[in-house]
Amino acid sequence: MRLIVANGVNRDNPRFAEFLAEESHVRTWLFQKRSKATRRGYEREVRNFLSLYPNTLLRDMNEKHIVNFVICRRHLSEAAQAFSKNAISSLFSYLVKIRYLAFNPVAAVDAIRVPNKVGFRALNEEQIKKLMVAVSSMKSRDRLLIRLLFYTGLRVSEAVSLKWNSFFQIHGRKQLTVLGKGNKIRTVLVTDVLWKDLEDLRASIETSENGYVFRSEKDTRRPISSLTAWRIVKFAAKSAGLSDKISPHFFRHAFAIMALDGGAPIAVLQQALGHNSLSSTGVYLSVFPSVSPGDFLPKYD
Repeated sequence: MRLIVANGVNRDNPRFAEFLAEESHVRTWLFQKRSKATRRGYEREVRNFLSLYPNTLLRDMNEKHIVNFVICRRHLSEAAQAFSKNAISSLFSYLVKIRYLAFNPVAAVDAIRVPNKVGFRALNEEQIKKLMVAVSSMKSRDRLLIRLLFYTGLRVSEAVSLKWNSFFQIHGRKQLTVLGKGNKIRTVLVTDVLWKDLEDLRASIETSENGYVFRSEKDTRRPISSLTAWRIVKFAAKSAGLSDKISPHFFRHAFAIMALDGGAPIAVLQQALGHNSLSSTGVYLSVFPSVSPGDFLPKYD
């Protein structure tokens, strides 16, 4: 296992024991992150940060180190810059929490504002229609993945982790149980059309209740990766004559925007998306407003 804080530090360094102590703190902090993707991303950013200051202990860092790191990340998108800064802030907050440090130096650095680009990352109704036509000729597994992403709004990591026992019926209502971010479980209702697609796929393969719905062709005991799901979406987009920049998350945005436009209560959408805060779901309300203040002004010919 490659070291993080103590990486490259000479064992003859008189402070080597301190580097190892900080290594332990960082490992414990990462271990507490429930999402594997978050752990990988945070570890990557901490390594990027520490690479700027070799042989420097975290306890010797101050806001100048943070500002320099932020400046070095300015070639990235605003979202990527914010993620980098948030990762470092999370680490220092943890070190303050366990009383290893007295304060978090990231708190002295201005926040990185990320513009809301949901409207640019959502598929419209015409694009959805083209995709649904294109996927009709794809293999049943891939076709189901595309349709499920749109009709449920699941994150791609949630979709590829689904097993057959995730789906069930109660009082005639078809639904699925999702293990979402932060290991939070939620229930999402499934449309009759999507349920039929599920039954058709299951009838065409040999599987068990504990088997994955979107299983790998190389090893049927394992699910496809999120990367494979991305490739399936990009292939479908290309087949439909759409941009190859479309990703699985575009379907989640489209699900939310079109559901609200169709009259879905925002609290219902919040539960389906697995948002902790209603304000997170409320972002979609501003993407394609249906009413303008101008509609209420007097008309002058």
